[in-house]
Amino acid sequence: MLDTIQRRTHELAESLAHVTGSLRATLHANGRMTAEHMGVYQSAVGAYAGGVDEAVGSMSAFIERCTRLGEELRKMRELHKEIKSVVAAVDALDTTTARMMRERRSKKR
Repeated sequence: MLDTIQRRTHELAESLAHVTGSLRATLHANGRMTAEHMGVYQSAVGAYAGGVDEAVGSMSAFIERCTRLGEELRKMRELHKEIKSVVAAVDALDTTTARMMRERRSKKR
C-alpha cells in the first residue's frame, strides 16, 4: 500500500509539474499578447488623436474664414444701403429734372 501511495504521489507531482509548466507558458504567452495589444492600442489611439487634432485645426480655420466672410458681408450690406441711397437720390434728381424740363417746354410754347 505504501508503494501505491508513493507511486500515486509521484504521478500527482509529475501532473502538477506539467500543469504548472503549461500554466506558466500560457501566462507568458498571454502577457506577451497583452503587451502587443497595448502597443497596437497605443498606436491606434495616437493615430486617432492625430486625426482629431487635424480635424480640430481644420474646423478652427473654417470658423475663422466664416467669421471673416461674415465681416465682409456686413461691409457689403452697408455698401448696398449706400448704393440704394445714391440710386434714390439719382432717381429724385431725374424726376426733378424731367419735371423742370416739361415746365420749361410748356413755358416756351
